[in-house]
Amino acid sequence: MQKRSVQLLTIALGLGFIAYLPAVTQSFLNDDFVLVNGVLEGGPFGVFANKDAIFFRPLVSLSLFADVSLWGLDARGFHVTNILIHVANSIWLYLLASCIGFWIGLEVRDRRAASGLSALVFLLHPSHTEAVSWISGRGDLLATFFVLGSLTCYVRWRYLATSRLPWISYLLFAAALASKESAACLPLLIAIVEALRWLTKPGRGALRSLVVNVGPYFGWLALYLVIRRHSIGHWVGGYGTDAHFQLNQIADRMMVFIARSLLPPLPDKATLLWTAGTVVGLLALSVVFKRATSGRWPRPAILAGASVGFFLCTLVPVLGLQTSVDTVTGERFVYLPSVFAVLAWCSALRAVLARRTTWWNVGAAALCLVCIVSLTRSNLTWYRAGKIAGEIVSTLDRVDTETAVVLNLTRRQALRE
Repeated sequence: MQKRSVQLLTIALGLGFIAYLPAVTQSFLNDDFVLVNGVLEGGPFGVFANKDAIFFRPLVSLSLFADVSLWGLDARGFHVTNILIHVANSIWLYLLASCIGFWIGLEVRDRRAASGLSALVFLLHPSHTEAVSWISGRGDLLATFFVLGSLTCYVRWRYLATSRLPWISYLLFAAALASKESAACLPLLIAIVEALRWLTKPGRGALRSLVVNVGPYFGWLALYLVIRRHSIGHWVGGYGTDAHFQLNQIADRMMVFIARSLLPPLPDKATLLWTAGTVVGLLALSVVFKRATSGRWPRPAILAGASVGFFLCTLVPVLGLQTSVDTVTGERFVYLPSVFAVLAWCSALRAVLARRTTWWNVGAAALCLVCIVSLTRSNLTWYRAGKIAGEIVSTLDRVDTETAVVLNLTRRQALRE
């Protein structure tokens, strides 16, 4: 078992760095300069943790300060950190899917197939480039890391009844909230775990169990809001109430989020929604047909259904925001939701092809190939942007710094150039 774990970790690290190799060579981009300059001047909590901030993300600030301390102003080190966190998130997904699969009674081969493909597709997902290739996407990476860790610990606790795991889950939830506000959806994910437990193992006391086990997470969330209000001076912050509470646009944005959680940027909205609708519709119909012909729901389909519930809950904090249809802009908002979109997709595919090994292998290979091609194309966009930024920085030695005004550049880097 230990040998297999080492092999899986080695493969994940290798694939992660190969997939995002263009990102390692990039310079700082856009907000990166502001964030790095903030920790250079303000220390470990120089950004996202004071009255001037619109967000409360102290762990992001701390991680950037650690990068500065370790790598200096070499952007490659910051990119390596992002890639390592992304690889870790894919491993968390594998562990979470395996735990839930074991809990609901998936056969070993089905559990390994669904969990392994989900982790691989998530690692190579083409809608992750903004979160991974852009240093400023660190918040989404960290929040996802801690959310998945907290949720996995909770699932293992509910199955193994290990007394220490709830407290580890609580602490990881606190870390997730300190990384990005989108982690506030975790209590809803815990509620789905409780509902899944009741559905698979019916018994009395389901409501009491729900209140007792989900309640502490809402308590942590309330404490976080108080600390956040004290630290940055307001409750909502972010992009303001106008951006976060546009209820009239929720339905439209939900469709785009669902599509972008599965697909890379496409030329226009109609093409994106039509393609996503066709793919999801065909897969859903295939699962229903499988149910009709076999007389029962395939076990992987139960995992897929739970994943859909997880996915919808992770959309709650970000539905007021906007992600682009045809570019990589804003796709970092789908990073956490895509965890469960991918798990739902791969579990449903396994439900349909569980007894057709050849077709499963072909389908899995084709899915990974599409991800690799799309990811390469998206990464080239970031590579070109990084190259332009690097060329701009490299010309500073030819600029009259006494008269020029330079925006979004770290002070030390300007002096070095």
